[in-house]
Amino acid sequence: MYDAAGALLGTGANPIITTATTSDLVPGSVGTYSAASFRIAGVAATSQVLMTLRNNAGARDIAIRRLAIDVSYSAAAVDLVQAYFRYWGNTGVTPSGGAAATKHKLDSEYPDSQAATELLFAASGDGVAATITHATPGSNPTREQAKANILTAVGTVPNINDYELINYSQHPLLVRTGETACLILVGSAVDVVTRHYTVKTIWEEFTP
Repeated sequence: MYDAAGALLGTGANPIITTATTSDLVPGSVGTYSAASFRIAGVAATSQVLMTLRNNAGARDIAIRRLAIDVSYSAAAVDLVQAYFRYWGNTGVTPSGGAAATKHKLDSEYPDSQAATELLFAASGDGVAATITHATPGSNPTREQAKANILTAVGTVPNINDYELINYSQHPLLVRTGETACLILVGSAVDVVTRHYTVKTIWEEFTP
């Protein structure tokens, strides 16, 4: 290494300066929020919309940090064909029905979640169905996770029953103004009402 005059520099190590970060929030973030559904009862042998999150012309954009589903069982069974949790981000689709979620601030000093963040779950109480109407998008899903396919006894599965579709450590999925995120359980022929699903999500709202 040489200086501007062409002279050889000494052997002393040149320092490397790094900038530390104390936050992994999205730039422009105004707050982080969470919501969880009641137990959503399964339906027999058909697909089922579990959650939608729409940014209905909001002043802020939405960054989904985490989206996970718990599965519980109240009867022994064997799933010969796996069901799948599928997530889409799409535009031009407005969901209807469902039950509006209670949106919680993760810090009391955050402003309230904007009214334009419209989050629907497919249950209005434990096991009380609230059907969401949302057409399955025609394109391949953004994320997909297979559900455990074998149940050995009541309430027992041989592997994990918590399915995480989105984790902020990978990359947040953004819902811009006018866009809708949709979570659908694509059911197999053996999915029945004795299966229950709980959806949990954490998101940020930020000024674009």
